[in-house]
Amino acid sequence: MLYIGNHFISAYQGKSTPCNIKSGTKTIADSAFFACGDLPNITIPKSVTSIGDEAFYSCLDLASITVDPDNPAYCSESGVLYSKEKTEIIRFPKEKAGDSFAIPTGVIKIADGAFEDC
Repeated sequence: MLYIGNHFISAYQGKSTPCNIKSGTKTIADSAFFACGDLPNITIPKSVTSIGDEAFYSCLDLASITVDPDNPAYCSESGVLYSKEKTEIIRFPKEKAGDSFAIPTGVIKIADGAFEDC
């Protein structure tokens, strides 16, 4: 995984093990997980305050995203990544279990690519 200071830039495109972004990371770059097709899950620490566009593009095996409950900008529920206030769905993991998904009351925005390949 590539970091520049406290910015997560990129994961190895063939990454196939769970990814725990290191504590103290402030941002996740645009397309940071591009083509990490075998990546099963990602854990985001409380320090991350900005996630770039299409950060999870082509994460075809992604089953869940977990966010530290103390994160001020993001949260997760049942593996789905939301803005902290749950007004925006940022990423729905393609391999999330279940046959259906109901968009929660209060969601007013769905990020570009949030349901990619679902």
